[in-house]
Amino acid sequence: MKDPWKDFKVEKCMGLKQMHPMQVESLMDFIGLSLMAAAETGEDDLITQTEQKADELIRIFGGSGIRIKKVKDRRELH
Repeated sequence: MKDPWKDFKVEKCMGLKQMHPMQVESLMDFIGLSLMAAAETGEDDLITQTEQKADELIRIFGGSGIRIKKVKDRRELH
């Protein structure tokens, strides 16, 4: 299968600070849902991969990244 992104080049990219607040909110919602879906699987490798990709995505747009805090029991969150 031909790679559709092979010749794709980005000349300019907006950062989080230049985005409309609704764009930032949608991006963060998508990242949050992705992380929650990965966590629901209980697969440590999938959770780690999703965390790394989410961190990379946020940093690409000028953010400071993310880190997941793992807890044994949901009661630790409150």
